Amino acid sequence: MTGESLGIDVGIEKLAVCSDGEFKENINKTKEVKRLERKLKREQRQLARKLEANTKKYSKKRKPIYKTPLKNMKNIQKQNTEIRNLYKRLNDI
Repeated sequence: MTGESLGIDVGIEKLAVCSDGEFKENINKTKEVKRLERKLKREQRQLARKLEANTKKYSKKRKPIYKTPLKNMKNIQKQNTEIRNLYKRLNDI
């Protein structure tokens, strides 16, 4: 313990401003994060459309019954991989 006191102001534009003049930016407002979130949203919509197109009917418990098994659908596997990579990139920021 150094015996010094530190005041922190939490704000809207800047995440936190310390009494010694140092400030922390909110990383969720960067251009890169917004771009990746938009891309993730778009990729998830595409996956939902592909799954819906492959759905034959639903069981009594609202579980989908697919025309072909998902493990045989290469486009759906590629879409899932793309979504996983986007989540990984967002977590690495």
